[in-house]
Amino acid sequence: MPRTLRDTVGLVGFLTCALGAAVVGYGFARESVASGSYERQLAIPAWTPPLALLGTGWVVLLALGALAAWSVWREKGWRTASVPLALFAVQLALQAAWPIFFFTLRNPGAAFFELLLVWLAVAVTAYGLEKARPRTGWLLLPGLVWLMCVAALNFHIWSESAALDLAEREAHKLHLERQQEVPDPTPDTPPQAMPTPP
Repeated sequence: MPRTLRDTVGLVGFLTCALGAAVVGYGFARESVASGSYERQLAIPAWTPPLALLGTGWVVLLALGALAAWSVWREKGWRTASVPLALFAVQLALQAAWPIFFFTLRNPGAAFFELLLVWLAVAVTAYGLEKARPRTGWLLLPGLVWLMCVAALNFHIWSESAALDLAEREAHKLHLERQQEVPDPTPDTPPQAMPTPP
């Protein structure tokens, strides 16, 4: 295969893998986002960017990572750069898994810790790509900054929603206790004896 055609096919392949991770993640979040029922139960801050902006940013950053991995593959090949390319695949899988925790399982706490793992995987991948080919790992730095912003938002939603759930449980418990303390409005009176005929 000519090198130009090989490079083009490789670029398309890397971009397809990266965007495929975005499609998989959106597939797990689509139903929840479309209905909006889950989001209404969460304490979402006012500074939350629109979901469309978050999704677009995610796709752009995944594409930058794919470009960095493709650049290393084009120069070093699979055998020489097997470790950083494998790390690239792992962090893609982890990024695709985050919506499962947040939207499908509806567990913002688990999603936050999974996001920390994603950040670590992207950082290690950036280091591996940079070591294999200088100035390629820098393409993943915007993604690290973006992940920190999303992690801050995830943590805020988790902590505030947990506090809201606790407050609701306490209010419900107090309501039940007050119901138990209210006396019966119909006092117990002994039955009157029927008059006996003379």
